[in-house]
Amino acid sequence: MRWRFLPVILFACQDDTRNLEPQNLPEPTCPALFALPAPRCLAPWSETFGEAPQTALLDSRAEKLLYPRPGGVVTVNLLDQNSTSEPIEHPAVELATTPDFSAFATILAQGEIHDIYWWGNNSGYLHTLAEPWRADGHRVPLDNLRLSGNGKYLFFSTSADSFLIPDTNLLHDVYRLTLATSKLERISLGAAETDGPAYGARTHWNGDKVWFISTAISLGARFIGEGDVFFWENGEVKPAGFEERNVTGLEVSANGCVVITETANGLVIRDADQQSEIIGQRPVLAPSGRYLTYLNAQRRPVVREISTGAEAPLDVDGVTGATQALSFSADDGYLTAVGYGPTCPRPVYDELGQCQNCNCRLQGLYVMRNPLLPNPCNSP
Repeated sequence: MRWRFLPVILFACQDDTRNLEPQNLPEPTCPALFALPAPRCLAPWSETFGEAPQTALLDSRAEKLLYPRPGGVVTVNLLDQNSTSEPIEHPAVELATTPDFSAFATILAQGEIHDIYWWGNNSGYLHTLAEPWRADGHRVPLDNLRLSGNGKYLFFSTSADSFLIPDTNLLHDVYRLTLATSKLERISLGAAETDGPAYGARTHWNGDKVWFISTAISLGARFIGEGDVFFWENGEVKPAGFEERNVTGLEVSANGCVVITETANGLVIRDADQQSEIIGQRPVLAPSGRYLTYLNAQRRPVVREISTGAEAPLDVDGVTGATQALSFSADDGYLTAVGYGPTCPRPVYDELGQCQNCNCRLQGLYVMRNPLLPNPCNSP
């Protein structure tokens, strides 16, 4: 399979995510986005729910965990395992944050009404957008919330046409919001209105290069009704040049060096050194681009080191019920996962990947170490 590696801005290694300044480096070097000390030893953490949150985020060194609950956003200090809750009036349906937790954004839902708020640097909650409406009178949701790593841009998708005029296609579009100025741009826009939805925007650290999925023939999608990957930079959209058909998922590392596409047939991983294909679904990519978690052919969550292909099950330190990873810490050392509650029996799967004893009603949220890295708690 032929492929074309997209041009990216690369970054020099720094000592701390809080003081990163990007700079151009010659290709084909693709260094780590930032250098951090080795992962610290953390005591295992888990929480049991009737319904576990589907978003959970770790800061750069896995010192803090952020996840939404009805009526609040919970922050857990993983060093002392104390938690605090930031009360909010309506449920948070999505969360996004920068690796150092200096900026946050959330979509709050009140029935059919969705609003985006962001906060950071002690600025408090800021209402960023008017209520999303369509010309046909329907309120419509916002989704696919993402922050650029530097906290400058916020990305989301919606079919609302009340944000920018003209917007007449009544379809999902991808937007970029500059947080400092509230400038809003529709980036899934060609020479004319698109004739297919766009969604799933992913960006690297700076937020000035964006990949997204669209079925729009007017943008260059090759097959009617099937998603293609597109690339946006400097106001111009063009096909990314990937050969996969019917792309349903997309992940991009924070340094822009790894792009993963998902189809019904599995995952295709592109990085600066190689391209590989694996049978799996629901990818979660570490910001560094070094590690990936996904569900394998038996629908078991595994962690993969992209450069070597080494894999390990997401089953460490007594956690046996994880069914889906959610996020990595930026130092690669820890990740969040959801699954069956800690008191549920260990899942048993048949040859078709169907769980034979997964009738436990409790759900768990876990913070667990990367099984492909040495256990930091065993260091002398």
